[in-house]
Amino acid sequence: MKYYKNIKVLVFDFDGVILDTSLLKSKTFYNVFKLYPNFLNKMWIFHLENKGSSRKMQFDYLVRNLLGESGSKANKHVKKLMLVYKKKVLPRLLKAKYIEGVLKTIKFSVKKYPLYVVSNAPKDEIKLIIEQKKIGKYFKKIYSSMNSLNKSKILNQILEIENIPSKNLLFIGDTLKDQISAKESKVKFVGIINNMSNYIDYGIKVNKIDEIYN
Repeated sequence: MKYYKNIKVLVFDFDGVILDTSLLKSKTFYNVFKLYPNFLNKMWIFHLENKGSSRKMQFDYLVRNLLGESGSKANKHVKKLMLVYKKKVLPRLLKAKYIEGVLKTIKFSVKKYPLYVVSNAPKDEIKLIIEQKKIGKYFKKIYSSMNSLNKSKILNQILEIENIPSKNLLFIGDTLKDQISAKESKVKFVGIINNMSNYIDYGIKVNKIDEIYN
């Protein structure tokens, strides 16, 4: 396909693109939000509108905007919720399966391009999962929420590292946030279609990741 012509660098989101964890994480968020029944519906809508954002940002919104807390009290509350979430989600993440076709795509792509991961998941979680799955060797660098950069800025950083124009980078994601980041950086975008897809008109969309080579 003409859209893939001149690609020199391939960047993957992690949840929902490499591992089948997107729905799993959403269910875990829902279980944590249920601790606050008065705000459950508002938080669920906020989550769906901000899929791909860090958990800290989402819990910040709950604690500061809805519960009205601030200062050190709010900081402690957010940290507590992040620990609750992590305790619930981590065992399930370690058992998560690959998205269909992604391992084949990674192994084929690494022969042609430098590969990167850009994710809002915490560094320690991604590191643990990647070590367990033994796929770290395929990626030149893995960016996580610990890098304190939004995805568009990370994509721009990768463009500088590789010294290429934006048209030579392809970002594969599964959320509107991923798509917007790609648009802001003016890089090419492929969106994986899933049950929670809400893409705008930018880039292309595929049902399965290995369609990029069909």
